[in-house]
Amino acid sequence: MSGELKDPRKNIIHGTLAAVLIGFVVYVILAYWFSRQASSEVLLDNTAIIFNLSLWKPLTLAGIFGAILSSSLSTLVGAPRILAALAENKIIPFSKFLVQKTSSGEPRNAVVISSLVTLSVLMIGSLDRVAEILTLFFLTTYGIINLAVFIEQAIGIVSFRPRLSFSILVPVTGFLGCIAAMILINSYFTLITFLVIISIYYYLSRKHLVSPWGDVRGGVFTALAEWAAQKAMSMPYHPRLWKPSVLVPVETPDDFRRISRFIRDLIFPSGRMYYLTITKEENEKEEKPETIDEVLACLKDQGLFAQKIVISGGRFEAEFNYIIQSLLSTFLPPNTVLFTISSDPEKQHKFKKVMEEVSGMEIGVMCLYLHPKYSLGQEKRINLWLRDKSPNINLSVLCALQLKRNWSANLHLMRVVDDPVKVKQAQADIKRFKELARLPNSAEENITTGNFYEILNEIPGDLSILGMPESYEQVLKIIETANHSIVFIKDSGLESALA
Repeated sequence: MSGELKDPRKNIIHGTLAAVLIGFVVYVILAYWFSRQASSEVLLDNTAIIFNLSLWKPLTLAGIFGAILSSSLSTLVGAPRILAALAENKIIPFSKFLVQKTSSGEPRNAVVISSLVTLSVLMIGSLDRVAEILTLFFLTTYGIINLAVFIEQAIGIVSFRPRLSFSILVPVTGFLGCIAAMILINSYFTLITFLVIISIYYYLSRKHLVSPWGDVRGGVFTALAEWAAQKAMSMPYHPRLWKPSVLVPVETPDDFRRISRFIRDLIFPSGRMYYLTITKEENEKEEKPETIDEVLACLKDQGLFAQKIVISGGRFEAEFNYIIQSLLSTFLPPNTVLFTISSDPEKQHKFKKVMEEVSGMEIGVMCLYLHPKYSLGQEKRINLWLRDKSPNINLSVLCALQLKRNWSANLHLMRVVDDPVKVKQAQADIKRFKELARLPNSAEENITTGNFYEILNEIPGDLSILGMPESYEQVLKIIETANHSIVFIKDSGLESALA
């Protein structure tokens, strides 16, 4: 009927408020009148007492029938259309069936279904119980509307600018009033109502529906994130708060697919991953964001934080330094960058330049070499090489613990000494470090003497974790020697295995 109004924006508001106020006044007067005519016990026991108190019963009966017929007809007309509208947005099951309409625009199937539901409810129990249940759902609707208004008003979004200004106490009072009324009517059915609503919400969230009219949840989470960011940034950082936050620079989604399993096991269950790619302008069409989303889906489906960063029109070795500096200034920055070591000599040369630029920044570095034949093997044995007085021991230990937990692997603490006399001292040092770093008791200590490169080739393993060598040439020599995959790690100075 809004199309018949002169100014729907004003008329609907004024009419609704007038109807609510008039109805409220009438109800209060009737309640007062009834309280003067009979005791509370009589009013509770005799729901038809109005006939005994009326001057002319036929007129009272006509009024009651008029109210019943009015409500019934409006429900029978409105409910099928609401059901059909829900079906149009594919919110409910059997949407294709319920959305069908006759040539005159009547949602016939929805009318039949809603009528059957109404008759079923009426046949189940007493009208008083049905009235309670319906009232609870109406109050829930009003309460949620008040809650949504309160949230939008509280988070201060610009799009919330109603013509009618009111205090924030109005929606708060409305929401709390609805909850209180529901509990007073029937606390048991109130609990059931909440369970039904939660079930409906869970069902709809699983459908991943896109709301064209916006979603207040996004504003809520944004406001909470902003508040949390301000609080977190005002507090001093401590290495105890460290968790893996890995920046992964890749050229193509296929490159990421090769290491996605390793990344997942490195950051699971609460770490973060940033997918970084720098594309040339002429290759922009080849690198579609949808393709990146596809390779990130395997992480997001497991509830992991996976963010894509796409830079267009640049060269990796020239722009990477500035990108790192920018990201380190943001909230929730990456604390580690993960490179993969290629067997291509040209890419190795570029990689060496990038490594030289990153070495002076406060960010950890991981260089992964996947063995071309064995890859990560059976993911059952991790060799953690603990060089004496190594400056890169903290990040190495933290990453080893992450992988051990997610692989259910055996951890071996490795050290090579050049003199058999030093074996006892090395064993004592590793045991002491094992206690201080709270490493698992199952971690085995392996102290050997001889040439490091020969021992690295002889000792079995699925993955070796080493501190970053002093020169890139040593890196190449190690990967040529090893018979399994290797991760080279450089600390940023923000980690501590002892915290």
